Amino acid sequence: SERTSAAPLSGPGAVRFSGELAQGASATGVYVFDVPVDQRDEVSVLVSYTAAVSPVVFTGPAPRP
Repeated sequence: SERTSAAPLSGPGAVRFSGELAQGASATGVYVFDVPVDQRDEVSVLVSYTAAVSPVVFTGPAPRP
């Protein structure tokens, strides 16, 4: 009940993953979300690439401007 989804943003700085990645290779993506400044002390990001695998959760403070 205390969690609120952040709206994803597009524009400068955002770089989405796309295509396929060869085994053992790596890639970088940049995702930007609209999180109010007063709610950035603890942010959780869930990353999931398939329904067959549990999502990975990253938790910590978000950068402040």
